[in-house]
Amino acid sequence: MARPRHFPLTWSAARAVALLASAAMLALPAAMATGPFPAAAATTSTSTPRAHTRYVPLEGSAKVLLYEKLTSAKLQTRYTRYSSSVLRALTASGKREQLGELGTDASISLAGSTVVVVNPPPLDNGDPTATGDLLRWWNLSTGAHGHLVTREDFAGATPGGWMYERSDGGVGHLVAVSFDGTRTELGEPFPNGVPFGVLPGPDGYLAIAEDPDDFGDGAAIYTPYAHPDRPVTLIPKTSPGEECNGLSSTYAACNLDSDKMTLLPLSGAKPVTTRTCEDIPYVYKSNAVWLPRDGCDEGRLGELSKTGHVTFSTRTYERYDMTVALGKIIVTTKDERELLTLTSATATPKVLLN
Repeated sequence: MARPRHFPLTWSAARAVALLASAAMLALPAAMATGPFPAAAATTSTSTPRAHTRYVPLEGSAKVLLYEKLTSAKLQTRYTRYSSSVLRALTASGKREQLGELGTDASISLAGSTVVVVNPPPLDNGDPTATGDLLRWWNLSTGAHGHLVTREDFAGATPGGWMYERSDGGVGHLVAVSFDGTRTELGEPFPNGVPFGVLPGPDGYLAIAEDPDDFGDGAAIYTPYAHPDRPVTLIPKTSPGEECNGLSSTYAACNLDSDKMTLLPLSGAKPVTTRTCEDIPYVYKSNAVWLPRDGCDEGRLGELSKTGHVTFSTRTYERYDMTVALGKIIVTTKDERELLTLTSATATPKVLLN
């Protein structure tokens, strides 16, 4: 099944676990929890709640940063009530837009100025009578936007619309849909029905095979949108724990075997690799960047250059908050009160939003 590889869920399982763990001191009953944040306990206090804001970066491109702005009110000294999850965008021109509620189990994909959010039907659970997924799209460069209900298997955004997987006899074909509804066949990334994920980029997409025993002609194949007949095999064989999350016009960034941070030229030239932990990589200019989550320099921003040079920041950042957007590395302070930008792992961060 094709699926967005680029931070598909608004709140990843790992992030939700971390947030709940940080709130373990609240000791709330399960019935009181709503989403990744605990609900406020009933209180008769007449004190005025103290509000503060948390920023969470979600997706990035050269033109757009997608993020959440969560406003909370602290009641007494123990409980925190957070606002509903709203998707916001900051464009390269400095314009800020509020795109709307994310909803439950939202899948988010960004390519250039195109934002696509897909929500499953309420209580779908595979019910064949369910209406279908709600797909909402925005073209932030023109201001156009729209929505539709679809049962197509969403694969990811493209600069001019989105992709979905069409299955014919168990074999997956990618189809591009433009904003005006025009459909274009992109072909079959892997033969024999091999399941795969899709990572969209500014000029093409990366298809990543998910079956290590039946990987077809390659485990990761890059295909330009303009030349679907010219795919480039970047990784010849799937590796356990493979995670590809960064794609630019010239490079892809993957973590192979769960501990090999790898920068792959889209030309098919020899990749550059360094040992690391099970971290999620992004592409920044001609480098791979990542924010270690557990152990191995946890919270210290790492950077691998195309020449193989590795550096780490001396500062630490919130380990689950990172993307690359607007030509900068985007992180947050550990309390998520500020969105920060950096020009390298060792650079002094500058405040973008607070």
